[in-house]
Amino acid sequence: MDADPASNSCPPQPRIDDAFGRILARCWDAGVAPWSAVEVIERDDGLITANDASRYFAEPEHWSDLERWGWEQAAGRILDVGCGGGRHAVPWSALGHEVVGLEPSPEAVRVSRERGVEAVIGSVPSLPEGLGAFDTIALLGNNLALLGGPAQAPEVLAALAAVARPGAQLIGSGMDPGDGG
Repeated sequence: MDADPASNSCPPQPRIDDAFGRILARCWDAGVAPWSAVEVIERDDGLITANDASRYFAEPEHWSDLERWGWEQAAGRILDVGCGGGRHAVPWSALGHEVVGLEPSPEAVRVSRERGVEAVIGSVPSLPEGLGAFDTIALLGNNLALLGGPAQAPEVLAALAAVARPGAQLIGSGMDPGDGG
């Protein structure tokens, strides 16, 4: 008797698409309920972590002191690089700042826009045309990692400098990947 060919098939392969955006959208669509969406990250060194995606919607009073201090330094027109679901952009907008969110994830851009953020699909160093000029360029939420490494950082910084007004500031946060986080 021949075996059912379907039972011998390989398990489905994971899709490579907008995973981050799907996580944010699932959490947003569930009302940002804790643990309504889980982000699982596997680093190159084999460390696997699972995080509650609602952290991407946390209000400033729930941020670390350092993150809140950095966020408070923003002034003028702000480019929020890697804006995700608008965690930093939404409260800046509520304070009256003009904010443009830049995000490669189409679903994250959708969520940001639904939250009232002017968000565009794009990334550095290939910024979309027509962004205008900014007084503050923000790389918060560990987005200093978007600089890449020593080889890519000059190109990324040059692209950001091209949209910076004279005297603009760059604010950012990162993490030590060796700290287990």
